Amino acid sequence: MALADGERSPLPMRQYPFALVTGAVYPGREEYTMNREADVRWFADFVGNSRWRFAKTYVESYPHEYTLERWGDSDAFRTAIDCIERWGVVEPFWTSRRKYLYVDDRKYWHMGNVSSANAEDQPTLINRTWLEVGRYREQAKGLGYDGEVLDRLVARWNALLEKARRGA
Repeated sequence: MALADGERSPLPMRQYPFALVTGAVYPGREEYTMNREADVRWFADFVGNSRWRFAKTYVESYPHEYTLERWGDSDAFRTAIDCIERWGVVEPFWTSRRKYLYVDDRKYWHMGNVSSANAEDQPTLINRTWLEVGRYREQAKGLGYDGEVLDRLVARWNALLEKARRGA
């Protein structure tokens, strides 16, 4: 299924072929293709249809939003994790390294170990942030930050993120 940029699929998420992102073989088929463009369009549709919450506890350091597996379709969530794993790029964040998938002026990452045999270590959360973190000003205003305090907060976000990217 080919979607134009910005177009939403008429199919519910669970009807997307699992092979689209995971490379799994459909029953009755012996081959599959791995297509980054189609996978990223699928991922954009997934995030557009997911519930996101601003992480209030990180308002003073690393503003971002998150979605939880339990808030939606688990199969679609797992497929989104696979998409981050397959198409994400590894970048530093302080002393750790994470895979980030860049889509529509945001970056996405998950928390957890996808290869762990222990279900408790598997990802159950996907985070996202605007590439321009200043776009979280409204969320910070809603938490009581305004005026000069808000301006200093946005400057702090940018400074901390730059240090984190350098691994400093």
